[in-house]
Amino acid sequence: MDLNLSLLKHSDIREEIKNYLKNKYNITYTDGSNFNYIVDTLSILNMYTAYQLSTVAKNITLSAVTDRTNAVSRAQLLGYSPKKKIPSYINGNLKINRDLSSSGLQVTNIVFTGTDTGLSFITDDINIPHGDPDDPDDIENYKINPGVYVIPFLAKQLEQRTITTKLDSTLKLYIDSDMIAEEDISVTVEGTSYTAFNNFDGIPTSTDKIFFVTEDVTKEGRLIIEFGNGIIGQSVSTDDDVEIVYYITNGTEGNAETDLTIDSFTPTSPGDLTESEMTVTDITFSYGGRDRETLDEIKVNAPRYFCTKNRLITAKDYEALLKKIIDTDIRYFSIIDMYSSDNLENFYKSQILR
Repeated sequence: MDLNLSLLKHSDIREEIKNYLKNKYNITYTDGSNFNYIVDTLSILNMYTAYQLSTVAKNITLSAVTDRTNAVSRAQLLGYSPKKKIPSYINGNLKINRDLSSSGLQVTNIVFTGTDTGLSFITDDINIPHGDPDDPDDIENYKINPGVYVIPFLAKQLEQRTITTKLDSTLKLYIDSDMIAEEDISVTVEGTSYTAFNNFDGIPTSTDKIFFVTEDVTKEGRLIIEFGNGIIGQSVSTDDDVEIVYYITNGTEGNAETDLTIDSFTPTSPGDLTESEMTVTDITFSYGGRDRETLDEIKVNAPRYFCTKNRLITAKDYEALLKKIIDTDIRYFSIIDMYSSDNLENFYKSQILR
């Protein structure tokens, strides 16, 4: 039996708590007992909380909103930040036709172009050592034939962008693009790295080097990067030099790519490695790209987030939070109460019958 704490009348809340305790823990008591006063206190506190939540929800209702910018504004009042785009992923191998036994392999800034979509894909820098065959990461473990190596990679449909500027009196920066990916935005101020604030990190201190990323509610598709004020997060100064590195993606347009060609790369070791010595092979079907949240999705997800506020108490809290933080599309998952043997038994039965 779930405990319904959304009721607004004191008598209804009181009965709900009594019935829950009786059915869940077999606790009964008589009116006038000390335990009864505790239940009454809980009922009154919950009544005020439920009333306040109900009032806020009515004042920040999303059901009648027809404009996405307005929906973003109201969602932010609920503490919810709509998700940005997610890039598609694609797996493959790099086949190197050159003896690397004495050099290893160091390649950076690798950019591919999709044959089907014409979009850019990037992968992590490759840094494979040499000289120790017992090391599982040694280049010799990637050799398939003399002078031939196969290096697996995972590429994302992303394009890197860099902004170098100075802070003005507002201590805010703006990025105009509705294609920004939900990737880490890298920010440095006067050569010092700052970290994007995450709600799961708790309350920041006055010395934490953090920045906040929000969607601008005054202009469609624009992000705001804001820094601390010396109380919440370390403050910055006007005219500080700032560098921002971020990524853009085409979201779902990057799905269904079936082949890649090498567009550019920077070889370090061997430094004279050429494109003719590198071939892309064994490409999989690209997958996972997602567009930013639509108006309808914001209407559904923002109230769910507001109901939990990152608190994990009920099964529905876990479900709402998982849907917020998991980027990939999961068709089915189950939330079970691990402390209830009945729930575990029913869960295992459902897996057997599925």
